Amino acid sequence: MPLTPDPPFPKSQGDNIRSKDWNDAISEVRRLDTAKLNLTGGAITGPLNISGALGIGTTTPSRPLTIESGAGTFLNVRSTAVGGPFEVLLGADSTGGIVSTMTNHDLQLRAGNNDPKLVIKANGNVGVGTQNPDAKLVVAGDLKVTGQLLVPKTGGSFASFMGTTFSNESEFANNNVKLSMGTSGFIIIGAPPFTYEFAIGHVFSGIIIGGGGPSFIKRFSINQDGNAFFGGSKGGYVIDYFINAVGDRLELGDVVVLNTKGAVRYCGAHGNIPIVEADLTQQAYDARVCGIVADFVSAADLPSVDPDPNATTKKAILNPLMKFAGAEGQQRTEVQNQQMGRMVTLGAFAHCKVDADIAPINVGDLLTTSPTRGHAQKALDPGKAVGAILGKALGKLRKGQGKIPVMVLLH
Repeated sequence: MPLTPDPPFPKSQGDNIRSKDWNDAISEVRRLDTAKLNLTGGAITGPLNISGALGIGTTTPSRPLTIESGAGTFLNVRSTAVGGPFEVLLGADSTGGIVSTMTNHDLQLRAGNNDPKLVIKANGNVGVGTQNPDAKLVVAGDLKVTGQLLVPKTGGSFASFMGTTFSNESEFANNNVKLSMGTSGFIIIGAPPFTYEFAIGHVFSGIIIGGGGPSFIKRFSINQDGNAFFGGSKGGYVIDYFINAVGDRLELGDVVVLNTKGAVRYCGAHGNIPIVEADLTQQAYDARVCGIVADFVSAADLPSVDPDPNATTKKAILNPLMKFAGAEGQQRTEVQNQQMGRMVTLGAFAHCKVDADIAPINVGDLLTTSPTRGHAQKALDPGKAVGAILGKALGKLRKGQGKIPVMVLLH
């Protein structure tokens, strides 16, 4: 206990030292010798304040607390609570930094009022936002990937969902996700063609006579040429691309025919898809009939064109159809002169201009082109209509000009 000398204190020269002061001083020296913390061990029963750095295993600590060893160095934390002991090691060895539960228990990362945010189960499952992951990784909440999400392919390497910005990014809508099945570079003589297939379906694990194993049942797939497979029906109408050669704007529901003097351009894999120039119908029973105007094509909706494999400049690999793209903010249902549009060439479509003054139109009537500019009419002469049928009426119009739904069946 602290020494409290009798007064006067401090003593001046010539003051007597009382026997009690002497005995108290000797007792305190003996106590300090017994209670001191020495180099060979000891215990601290109260707080310990260190003004400098503390080193364990080193005389030159580089942090407020440095633990150092020639082999693995660990800080060991143990709890003997009910169900324990629980033990965690924090340290480093030749493999790197380590955080480890030495007992068969979970490892938790907590934050915000000591709330578990991430857990690594003893069986290796990882949970983010959940303490009970039932798979290798379970995220309870939103998962944001700012880089690439890689998925192994059967032939090796990886397919990747990409957020990368490319030189032709203007050809994509702003909110897009791109799946890259690989990289296609310049053509190399003798190299195999770059092929891939993206497939959606399910695994079939039934009993297979004669060996084998589980098989994958495709319900939808698409390959490097854009060829798609559907295991079931496809709803809606089919469109094809065209370029407005009318000299004026086209609008939703206009009936168009092939422009016989127009140039044909191409898109798609290997340039297999022709893009025609179209004009408004203005004669009856016109075998050039090719569809009904749906809307214009923006830069983000342009059909893909294979780049020249020998291209050496950025301009050479950009989509050559870009000059036909519609302007941002333009009315979608209008296609201006020399712009690219989409026309319905098959299926049910809600908008077709018709002229019922030529003949009343009823549900089920066959429709063909009419002399009324951009309009269809009821096919009154089946002989003339061969090769000039636009489709079949799904609505009726007794008189005048208007729009009705149709089933487009070009033949």
